[in-house]
Amino acid sequence: MGSGKRMTFGKAGEATLSQWVADNARVCWIEQREPRDLESQLISRLELPLNLG
Repeated sequence: MGSGKRMTFGKAGEATLSQWVADNARVCWIEQREPRDLESQLISRLELPLNLG
């Protein structure tokens, strides 16, 4: 669903997705001198189902 370039899941789908994120998403951080090195390691080792890029 959507118009133009912005895609949506419709009102019910967006509500469902928002609830899933609230229930399941986590955020954390650490200080790192070379964050790009750590980022590359994490991306190569973790299975990230929503990271399609």
